[in-house]
Amino acid sequence: MAREARRRKTAKKRLSPAAKVLGAFLVLILIGLVALRVLAWRGQRVEGQMTTLVNPWNSSEATEYRPQLTTVQGVQVDEACAQALQNMLADCAFEGNAPVLDAGYLSRNDLEADPTRSREEDAAGYSEHELGLAVDIRDDENSDPASSATLQWLQDNAWRYGFILRYPQGAEEQTGVPYCPWHYRYVGESAAAQIQQLNITLEEYATMFYNDSAEVVFEK
Repeated sequence: MAREARRRKTAKKRLSPAAKVLGAFLVLILIGLVALRVLAWRGQRVEGQMTTLVNPWNSSEATEYRPQLTTVQGVQVDEACAQALQNMLADCAFEGNAPVLDAGYLSRNDLEADPTRSREEDAAGYSEHELGLAVDIRDDENSDPASSATLQWLQDNAWRYGFILRYPQGAEEQTGVPYCPWHYRYVGESAAAQIQQLNITLEEYATMFYNDSAEVVFEK
């Protein structure tokens, strides 16, 4: 009798197949929720890194961003922007334009060794090119930026691919760099769309959303 009673008690403790399935389902849901939280956090962190501020007051070396390099059209760029850059150049060419990728990642040594790169956006130690997220694009059929269909297309559409015209006309007071119609910076699609819609510079965007420790200087 005692053995039978123990058997019945043990049987009662065993979970039914339906209970086991429900338990496994709940565990999977919990794992999924944790994974989503982790991915969301990573997405926020990566987007913040994409908007890392480098300008005449914030050196590239002071940032924590270190590019993972790959090649697009023979030019080194960060992996984070490579596919978007390829898509943008291909779509620009498909529309009848002639974009040529002139420069991407440039190390501090590259910038110091090239006497032609003496402009403000190319100052060694303070250049976005050292992040691998900035590119110079020219029109292979028209060297005049004012009448270049390629550069006009980029100015109108680059934000759709996560790029912004980094040094727009009339914004030198904010950026510290003169108008550069060839210089585009990858910031991610979300940030690029906001910058485009608000018609602001990356300095202004960084002040509003990211990089609390970055120094944003507005000269009078």
